[in-house]
Amino acid sequence: VGERLIAWQVNEGITKLPSVHPAALFHASMYQPGLLKFLVPAGNLPLALAMAREIEKQRITATELAAALPPSVSVTVPTAVDDRPFVVEATADGDAAKPILSMRLLVDGRTHMGEQGIQRFTNQQTASAKWNVSLGPGVHTITVLAETPLSKGQSRVARVKRDGVATNSRLFVLAVGVAEYPEGMKLQFSASDARHFTESLKKKAAPLFKDIETKIVLDKDATLKNIRGGLQWLNDKMTPEDVGLVFFSGHGGRSDDDRFYLIPVDVSDSMEASCLPGDEVRKRLEQMPGRLIAVLDACHSGSITDESAADEPVDATADDLVRDLLSDECGVVVLTSSLGSEYSLESSSVGFGYYTLGLVEGLERSGDLNHDGFIYINELARFAAARVIQLSKDSQHPTVGRSPQLRPFPIARP
Repeated sequence: VGERLIAWQVNEGITKLPSVHPAALFHASMYQPGLLKFLVPAGNLPLALAMAREIEKQRITATELAAALPPSVSVTVPTAVDDRPFVVEATADGDAAKPILSMRLLVDGRTHMGEQGIQRFTNQQTASAKWNVSLGPGVHTITVLAETPLSKGQSRVARVKRDGVATNSRLFVLAVGVAEYPEGMKLQFSASDARHFTESLKKKAAPLFKDIETKIVLDKDATLKNIRGGLQWLNDKMTPEDVGLVFFSGHGGRSDDDRFYLIPVDVSDSMEASCLPGDEVRKRLEQMPGRLIAVLDACHSGSITDESAADEPVDATADDLVRDLLSDECGVVVLTSSLGSEYSLESSSVGFGYYTLGLVEGLERSGDLNHDGFIYINELARFAAARVIQLSKDSQHPTVGRSPQLRPFPIARP
């Protein structure tokens, strides 16, 4: 995600190190996609702003960086703990123009206690918060994120160690595959892809997890109600020590107001009434404890298969959902089958969607890239991406992303 790849450096005099602020921290005030398409033809920012306001009827404002700088956040945490709960304390300093709205604790890259763990404030220039935390054995990261109306500030990353022998986690997999859409939308292998991926993962992940539970929702069963039910099932199962994976293979689409949706089998003429909003997916996953992986194969071309298609424009991009899932607040590892400007291809010659084939081959044969006896999620994603590029003749490029606070972890044994 581009927001993580660019940053502003702010010098603070010769006695202090400069501060560096990733663009992602300014999303609330500076993310203006409606403005960008006018910037190149206009040639300058004032004219682009005027064009966007007149043509798009959007209320777009220009914000100076100095006026939107993130609040400073400090955190106090012990360096070593035992099996008893301990207290994390944090303070955030804003100002009159940027009061503190909320503070959240991130443990190992996920929001502690979900929505319940977020502490909210009303126009406080300085805010303090405390959380009671229990950790399992191992080394953990602790960070506090504070939000203002214009930006977000983040504390240093503290590392906390608890001695002891870590026990194996549990793995929960929700796999949704839809091929039997209404006429004109049918796919070939989405349902079988979901089943094959889940079966392969369950077999190869068994040595790593003390228990694996799966819920597979396919074709006629993949209604909006049942997909929501599957997400609720996952939420009810997960604890902070567990790993959860959501796999979706099917269509994605955008409504007239440019919102992204996952499309269930019972889609109607009204996307808003019959499909699952990307915003809802993000909110549901954000609330879940534990480590989460989302595998999205949701930009299928429909009637375009094999090596034919890839020339038609793609307007069902899941970029907004992917960016939200990767945010520090959400902390989900996201694997996507293609770039936002590409279709995800499936082929009768291999009997799979290209991306699922790459994932299954990585699990079954070649995903342990460094030959250490474990298949890490980033290794699996890298293998699958290389295989898809080969199969698609360089027309489909899968991606993987994760929060910087979330360390890579193994998902299977070769």
